[in-house]
Amino acid sequence: VSGGWELEVHGTEARLVRKVAGEKITVTFNINNSIPPAVDDEAPEEQKPDEQEEPDITSTPNFVVEVIKDDTKQTLVLDCHYPEDEVSRGCFLLSAVVSFSTSAKVLPAALYSQLQDETADGTL
Repeated sequence: VSGGWELEVHGTEARLVRKVAGEKITVTFNINNSIPPAVDDEAPEEQKPDEQEEPDITSTPNFVVEVIKDDTKQTLVLDCHYPEDEVSRGCFLLSAVVSFSTSAKVLPAALYSQLQDETADGTL
C-alpha cells in the first residue's frame, strides 16, 4: 500500500495502519454494503450485454480513525462516513468524536476550538 500504510484484511474487515511523528494512526472499515446503488441500472436497448462498458465501482464504507500518541498514550477516535451527495468528490464527514482520552486535565485549545467550530456548523 502506498504512503507508508500497512494493510491488514480479515474477510470484509480492513485495517490500515501507519506510524507518523510519534503517532500511530489506524483506519478501520468493513466493505460490506459500501457500494452505493448505480443511478442508471438499465442498459440501453441498442447495446448487447457484452458491448456494455463496465461501470466504475466506488466503495464508500463508514470508517473509524484512531490516533494514539506514543509518548503520552493520548487517544482520539473519530467515526466518519461518506454522505451520498459528496461521494463523487471523495469528501467524507466526521460523524462523531467517539472518544478522546488524555492524561491532561485540559483539552488542548486548538483541538477544543476545532471541535467547537465543527459542532457549530453541523458537521459533527
